[in-house]
Formats: sequence, structure tokens, C-alpha cells
Amino acid sequence: TALITGASKGIGRAIALRLAPAYDIIALARSRSELESLGAEVVAKGGGYTAHTVDLRDPGAIARALDGLHADVVVNNAGVIRRRPFVDMTAAEWQEMMDVNVNAIYHVTHAVLPGMIAQRRGHIINISSIAGRTIFLGGSGYAASKHAVQALSECLMLEVREFGVKVSVVMPGSVAT
Repeated sequence: TALITGASKGIGRAIALRLAPAYDIIALARSRSELESLGAEVVAKGGGYTAHTVDLRDPGAIARALDGLHADVVVNNAGVIRRRPFVDMTAAEWQEMMDVNVNAIYHVTHAVLPGMIAQRRGHIINISSIAGRTIFLGGSGYAASKHAVQALSECLMLEVREFGVKVSVVMPGSVAT
């Protein structure tokens, strides 16, 4: 079973479709209609499919969606970018990036990691960005969130590798989604 956040479009959708022949897909995203169309494509590729319409800024919604769920692979893909100078960024924009880009990774991973540890296998894949290692003009909030993803991922890898759980980070640059 592969759990993918931000699965309704872009990189997340492509990952779900790529994994569909080998995994049952559990897709989380905000858009019910896009999740429904993804489901038809996943099933056509031979995968099982479950979708949860979830606002990843809401820890309670994440907990309800993932209660009792087991996943062999977790792809923390959901992300938000608000590209603007720090002085022009609102507190709400900052908080949204931190909630989706960082806090959702905590809540999703925290929900499924105990099951992986108990089974002594699993793979957490965090989609970061090249902004997790570099900087760019107007990227103070986004780069800060992606640097946090890098640190979280690297520390988590050290904590769980003895239990057979792998942690990987993917750092794409700009993509045509």
C-alpha cells in the first residue's frame, strides 16, 4: 500500500499513477473531483484505490483519515509555495506553507510510522525541493519550509533505520505540472 499526499495533481498524481501497477494507492488531497478522476486511472492500471479528501493543514482531519491505516510506502508530496519577499508575506501565507510543507509531514508520518516500525519495514519518501538546499529571491518562506523537510528527513532516517524503515528525500527543481 502506498499513501500519497497531494495526490490529485502534479507530481503526486504522477507518482500515484506510476505506483498503481504495483501498489494499492491511498490518495490524500483537497479536491474530491480530482481524486475521483485519479481513482479511475489508478484502477485502470491495476491498482486498488482509496481516496480521502483532507485539508492537510488540519491535524484532526489527517488523524481521522489515517486512523488504523497501514502503509508500506508513504510519499509526503503535498506542498504550497507563496513566492514573495519576506516583508510582503502575510502571517497566513507563512503559516500555510509551514502547515502543508512541514507540519503535514509530521502528522502523516506520525500516524503510519508505528506500523512500519512494528513490521520492521517501510519507506517514507519526502518530496522536498532544490530550495531545501539553496535559496532564491522571494523564497524565504518556501525555502525555510523545504530546509526543514531536509532536516526532518535526515534525522528521521537516523532514528528509524534500525527498524528496517527507509527515509528518502526527493529534491525536484521546477516542473511542468
